[in-house]
Amino acid sequence: MRVPDLPRCDCIKRQENVIALGTSGTGKTNLACGLELAAYQKGLSAAIVTAAALVNELMEIRDEKRLLLRQRQLVR
Repeated sequence: MRVPDLPRCDCIKRQENVIALGTSGTGKTNLACGLELAAYQKGLSAAIVTAAALVNELMEIRDEKRLLLRQRQLVR
């Protein structure tokens, strides 16, 4: 997918993840914020999360025996 296609939010409508890869300072966060804003303007929901934050969260809730519940929430 090309960056100019993202504001249409087709990937969000199809419930697909968008993964932005690149070195520090390349605009990944700005891109994610713009995509999230475009989704909200279209009445869709979206969330931004870093890979590190997601892994840490899943490890913590696994220890609390809530992993299946959180997986169902992420799918939605």
